[in-house]
Amino acid sequence: MSPGKTGTRWSSAQGQVQVETFKIREPGTTLAAVYEQQKKQPSSRKLEVNLLRPDFFILTGMQNLKKFYVRAELKDGEVRE
Repeated sequence: MSPGKTGTRWSSAQGQVQVETFKIREPGTTLAAVYEQQKKQPSSRKLEVNLLRPDFFILTGMQNLKKFYVRAELKDGEVRE
């Protein structure tokens, strides 16, 4: 376990599996803005599914040589994964 940019990161012993959480609560933060940022960073992401709804979004695809999945929701004025 280690701190991430805006949450916590967990990794398996050899690093094959990684889980990172985030919570963004800044004035003016919108779900759409976080969605757009997550689609682009890191630049190695290749999207297979991207879905934006009024209260959540989902992104899946490949990042480098690994699959990734992001689901975040808007709740109580903050965006959380």
